[in-house]
Amino acid sequence: MTLNFRAIITGLIVNLLGSLAGAIVVVNFYASRLESAGMSPKDIEQAITEALMNPDAHSQLYLGLLAVGTFFDGLSGYVTARKAGFLEYWHVLAMVGLLVVMQLGAGMMAGGTTGWYCAALLLTIGGAFFGGWRAKMRRLKGGPDA
Repeated sequence: MTLNFRAIITGLIVNLLGSLAGAIVVVNFYASRLESAGMSPKDIEQAITEALMNPDAHSQLYLGLLAVGTFFDGLSGYVTARKAGFLEYWHVLAMVGLLVVMQLGAGMMAGGTTGWYCAALLLTIGGAFFGGWRAKMRRLKGGPDA
């Protein structure tokens, strides 16, 4: 049997677009909190730039981004496994491999703290395999549309 590359690409697209949309929502929420505290738009822009460059000083923003990213990692693992229909974990592994390569590339360009970066990688792998496990259990138990 060969891997279903449509399933892998679909999972990647779900992850990337969902994470991007979720990150926009989290950053806008963070900006609105800063604005309600009385900061000017220029100060808000500077604070967000600083927060993205120094996650240790602004852990609330990073925790929100990690939570949203982990949710979409799990969703992409689920979508990949459901679309594959067989060898679910191998499909999820291929998708996670591509995600990790993309995260490594993005992380090297952006810099950042190693601790937060390692947490993001571990949550990516764990979340995606959890989603794949959920899809596999649904198929094995004969769920409503398995």
